[in-house]
Amino acid sequence: MKLESFLNATDRLAALVPELLRLLGYREKLPTGWSALLERAGALRRQGGRLALVATLYGPTGAGKSTLFRNLTGIEVPAGDEIRPLSRGCAMAVPDQWDQADGEPALRAVLPGFDLRPLDRPERLRQEDGQGLVWYRSAERLGGESRSQAKADTPGLFLVDVPDFNSLEIANHERAERVLRRAEVVVFVVTGDSYADQKVVEELARCCQVAARLVILITKVASPEKAQLKWADLLNDKLTRTDLPWRAKFQGKREDGRTLEAFLRECPVHAWPFSAHPTLEDLRPVTAGAPTLASLLLGLDAEKVAAEGLLQAGASSAEWVGQLAGRADAARGERQRWRASLDDDLARAGLAVAGHEFPIGRTLEVLMEEARAGQNQVFRWITYPFSRISAWMQGGFQMVTEAIRSAIRKPTPGGELVRLEDAERKSLKRVAEELVDKWRDRWPAWVGSLDSGQCRKACDTLGAIALASPQTNWEEALRLSARDWVEKHPTWAHTLPVVLDLTTVGGLGLFVLDISTTGGLLGSHVVLGSLGAGGLMAGGAGLAAMLARMADNMHFKSVLEDADRAWREQRGREIAEHLRQHLLPGILGDKLKDADRLTSFPVEEMRRLAGELTRKPTHD
Repeated sequence: MKLESFLNATDRLAALVPELLRLLGYREKLPTGWSALLERAGALRRQGGRLALVATLYGPTGAGKSTLFRNLTGIEVPAGDEIRPLSRGCAMAVPDQWDQADGEPALRAVLPGFDLRPLDRPERLRQEDGQGLVWYRSAERLGGESRSQAKADTPGLFLVDVPDFNSLEIANHERAERVLRRAEVVVFVVTGDSYADQKVVEELARCCQVAARLVILITKVASPEKAQLKWADLLNDKLTRTDLPWRAKFQGKREDGRTLEAFLRECPVHAWPFSAHPTLEDLRPVTAGAPTLASLLLGLDAEKVAAEGLLQAGASSAEWVGQLAGRADAARGERQRWRASLDDDLARAGLAVAGHEFPIGRTLEVLMEEARAGQNQVFRWITYPFSRISAWMQGGFQMVTEAIRSAIRKPTPGGELVRLEDAERKSLKRVAEELVDKWRDRWPAWVGSLDSGQCRKACDTLGAIALASPQTNWEEALRLSARDWVEKHPTWAHTLPVVLDLTTVGGLGLFVLDISTTGGLLGSHVVLGSLGAGGLMAGGAGLAAMLARMADNMHFKSVLEDADRAWREQRGREIAEHLRQHLLPGILGDKLKDADRLTSFPVEEMRRLAGELTRKPTHD
């Protein structure tokens, strides 16, 4: 695939992955391959087509990295038998044409994000400075070979000496690792005494995982033959024993399908026998006829090695991104189930509030409107004989009138006539507190504990926010039921407006019966709707009971039940949405947004982009 497409996929993942890590609460150390991909892709993106390779001398303390760096570049750096650590900063040798007054922007493109400073004195390397500090100086020759004698397509090669990865100073580990992530080429420098140390072998496995090219240099041995024996011991004994901890590490795969062990077996090995005054003439390849270390480094094919470095880091990252996607799927399912449980709780809460109020005012208004609309001309102009009305109705007018008027003036428990807003404000406060108590006992661990002060504030804020007026959709079901009643009971349809006119119920609009309950709202039978308005009223007192008896005698009980059902379904949804918008955010804050974001996160896009990272990029 084209390099630009590869870099575009990396750029997109670089935006998605950190967000997903935050949403998942990821606390693990980021894989070296992923960090290497970002470092290398960032460098290529900024180099603007001018290829440059980074090689690092990487190894444990006392292996001779700084001595090798001094011999290869001629740059004086602290080296030899001195108190450790010899240096805290990284020293970098750059081609002469890059070390110009106006060349710093180009240098920064090679190592984006690093703090680059000219190395004027070797003592600078001992300074305690930031993690990304790199001191640089030009080196026209590398190992006695002129850089200008290299092939025309050879890139600018930047050689970096990093602090020891096993130093007691943690900051040194971080500096060494950061350069390792950027470097396409790694020269792993290790002494003949420490080649099989566990920390050394574990770091060697990491180098095999991220390096495009890896060169092994065994120092402080008696002869190249001794180095060869030690290396064979590592490959043929230490790495093949199943009882040793690093066996599994070297069975991991590189982008080409080779295991890390197979890759390591093919890496060139050099030996640097012990000497009081080591020189490059003593540094020899273990394999006869192989080029010198300097020739090997200067002869690298820029495009090929850069592509290999990207592909190796990309393939390693693709596997990790795939694992992240799997974790996201699992977490998304968990969030969705949690959100569904919250929605169920809110739906029950909405039904609880709506179910403890009956919209008597608007229900009776609709009944009157439909009753009047259904009266024929005879009933409009001729007074219907009251003698035809039952004795109960004739004697009940006054009783009903007084009961409703009394309920308005002096409400009693079991059937208070109140304004909808007042009834709902009171119920919302109760149900919000019950929801918080319920959630506190079963809050998922990834959300964390609920802050009591924040919960109180959320409940108080909810009480100060007015609920929107009900939509009129529920009235459609009420009107259909009322018309059916008018058609089946024309006599009572003519009588009802007379009764309601006498009681001054007309014009009450959204006055409701506030049906009292004991215990919690969420635990009451109203949530289940098992009794309906008729049953509730029959079990109530005052106006509720009076209205129930009136509905029984005039045969419009089913109208009230239909109104109650439609009201609860619609108003319950509206109240649940009100709680969803104004209670949940106050309690959860950004965690609610994060849960919703995770459920809609583009996981499949991440998988597709990860697949792009397994295709070799080309500069064509």
